Amino acid sequence: MSSFVCNIPSDVSVPPRFIVNLDLSPALRWQHILRLYIDQFREVEKKIDSMITDIIGQFAGPMLEKILSTIMSGITRLGLVYYGQELKGFSEITGIPLGKLVLIQFVYECFACCTSIVCKDEQNNIPV
Repeated sequence: MSSFVCNIPSDVSVPPRFIVNLDLSPALRWQHILRLYIDQFREVEKKIDSMITDIIGQFAGPMLEKILSTIMSGITRLGLVYYGQELKGFSEITGIPLGKLVLIQFVYECFACCTSIVCKDEQNNIPV
């Protein structure tokens, strides 16, 4: 197996590390992290609302978002989104409607082309 070491320059801050307990229910396992970033989530929601309004219009934008949010929420409640329970927990903590969170997640996945990060533990092993 090939590997490489990523050296972080001294003038760059190291991102925080979190432990996510997968034994907790999906709706609860992220709460300790979400609470730290709740203001940023709300700012992202405002920015997305503004972008929708700018692109589609002041009246059509919110109406389209409401329709898509309702559809996405229904799809999630039917169990067709495999991380739906996690998003329900996100929605409860942030106050952002479930359907809107599902839309945000889908857009993120389309543009980021990545949904996970792998890191090494203290012994230089990759946790499984």
